[in-house]
Amino acid sequence: MVALLASGAEAAKNAAGALLNLTWKSEARKIAVVAAGAVQPLVALVAAGADRQAIQHATCILYILMLGPSITASEVRKAAIFEAAAAKPLVALLLGGAE
Repeated sequence: MVALLASGAEAAKNAAGALLNLTWKSEARKIAVVAAGAVQPLVALVAAGADRQAIQHATCILYILMLGPSITASEVRKAAIFEAAAAKPLVALLLGGAE
């Protein structure tokens, strides 16, 4: 599914939507999504100004990955998001970069 994030717009949007459903309220799946290497392609979707729904899915997943009952696990995920240079495209999005 991670590979689909870097494919065509429709496939990326669908893959991001599926990952959003998988990560919602599942600590184990959050860990698996990061381990599968999904963070960088999610950030790339936001940075590329992809389909609006794909961007919404990607930003929601990044947010969800930062949450969790385990401080250690969420810190590892936050580090992965930081290392993927997510701040710049997320700030650009907040400033109106993807409309």
